[in-house]
Amino acid sequence: TGALRLPRRVNAAQSMNAAVAFDLAHAADAWAVDSGFLARLVRTLVPVEASVSRTLSSSYDGTPRTPGLGLQLGWGGEGAFLGDRGFLATTASSNTQVALASGLRLPLGITLDARTQRLASRNWLRRPDRSEVIVDGDLVTLPDLSLRSTIRPRALEHLLASITASARLVATSQHSLLPGSAGGRPDARVGRSLSYPFSASFAWNDRGALTTGVSVATTHRVDSLPGSFLDAWSRDVGGDVRRSFKLPKDWELKSDLRARLAWQHTSTTSWVETTGLASLRSRLADNGREAISFNADTDVADNLTFSLQGARIVTYDNNLNRRLTQMVLSAVLQISFFAGELR
Repeated sequence: TGALRLPRRVNAAQSMNAAVAFDLAHAADAWAVDSGFLARLVRTLVPVEASVSRTLSSSYDGTPRTPGLGLQLGWGGEGAFLGDRGFLATTASSNTQVALASGLRLPLGITLDARTQRLASRNWLRRPDRSEVIVDGDLVTLPDLSLRSTIRPRALEHLLASITASARLVATSQHSLLPGSAGGRPDARVGRSLSYPFSASFAWNDRGALTTGVSVATTHRVDSLPGSFLDAWSRDVGGDVRRSFKLPKDWELKSDLRARLAWQHTSTTSWVETTGLASLRSRLADNGREAISFNADTDVADNLTFSLQGARIVTYDNNLNRRLTQMVLSAVLQISFFAGELR
């Protein structure tokens, strides 16, 4: 009875964040008597930063009621987001993240950054029979170390202007607890991953400001599933070269020719293996992508830029025995103009 109207879809979210930083080097000023030692401490220690955040969210699909004022304003705890006046939310989640970060400034311009974090999540799902299912998850990142540096070698200053390099090591551990079917035991899943990317850039003492770079990244992930486990590898290798070239004066161009040549190769393989008496192993994925690209541009006039781009992209999937090759070539002439001052 009453006015005919469609059921409502309601989404609500609440987020709280807090952070604090501790400058241990300056705090040592209260008990340090050697000014030289204190200066070295200030140059070496990076402030310790701690942060915590919590997010609550819920979604109501097809609710016939207008949500209460508390849900509209985002007040209340988990109970306010799980249900509204006896009507359960379709989905609801609670995520709490705690992070701690610090670092060291080492000689030769080397900086070491260290970070760790923990993310605890809980999700509520409404079943068709109006009951709730709870899914718990936990993600821990430890360690998360990154090392970066910029070096200007004096012995090779006639050849090299600078070397910039960075390396990182990230290890994560993930746990989740899924409810079992028909009141059975819950399914516990564990996943671990290890990633170690590396990149380096070389700036050469060249008239054309020659710059070369290389990057390598590898990620290994193992997921433990009920009755089986998944083993996956991902690799990414790339390199690029950049340089500017002088063009003939007869062309009367406004700038040099800026050119870049890049190459990148990515691959992913994953296997699944049973953990029963008869151990069986099957390949789930074996695919990748390889690309060679070229880009060159120059300023023809103050308001005119010409660019030429080309690429050859190969995508393959060994599981399905597929291979796709694409060739792309484009020439772009860009004109910029101004209408004058607006009045």
